[in-house]
Amino acid sequence: MKQKKVLLVDDIGLFLAMETEYLRREHCQLFTARSGNEALEVARREIPDLIFMDLFMPDGNGDDTCLQMKADPQLQHIPVVIITNSQDEEDLERCRNAGCDDILNKPIDRNIFLATAYRFLNLKDEDSERIKIRLDVCYGPDPEQMVQRHSFDLSTGGMFIETDRLLRRDTQIHMEFKLRDNASPITCRARVAWANHRDWMQKTDLPPGMAIQFLDLPLISREEIKEYIRRSKR
Repeated sequence: MKQKKVLLVDDIGLFLAMETEYLRREHCQLFTARSGNEALEVARREIPDLIFMDLFMPDGNGDDTCLQMKADPQLQHIPVVIITNSQDEEDLERCRNAGCDDILNKPIDRNIFLATAYRFLNLKDEDSERIKIRLDVCYGPDPEQMVQRHSFDLSTGGMFIETDRLLRRDTQIHMEFKLRDNASPITCRARVAWANHRDWMQKTDLPPGMAIQFLDLPLISREEIKEYIRRSKR
């Protein structure tokens, strides 16, 4: 399958790094630019399938650059998503008047960002494909300090762990688990996305526990989980 091309435009390196990390596992070819003028150069050279662009930048704001892209027959078909930390209605109207295809707010929400990318790139959200499975899972602050619990479900993006001992949201952990008894262990860093407390259940169809998001799952492990889920759904 041909890789989709995505152009990320922002003058702040932190946001470029964040967006790159979000799309790193989606098998996309990523390009970056730090100004509107540079974005135009890269877009004309690479003809990306999707552009995420900051609103306020040196050498060409996002709305001005979007306006130029939508007026260019070579680029006008490319979806442009403008990202901004402004809540000012005049700024949002500038984006809409420039012909952008969507607007996202900073701070960037990973799930919303990826859902937007999947929609415009016509990609399947594989992270949402999950199976109910009970696996032994070890996790903790580091490999030397881990406890063992059981998973309730599994996806390529994370898992839900059954436990009454909850960690704070965004706590990072080291984790290890096997898909089969004779398989090599899968190890990665992860974070607590949210928790289901016994006294205040966010999702009543799940037991008390924590939703875990994988952070640096190796590609080979991701593919292994993907294949395991596919076979389990037969």
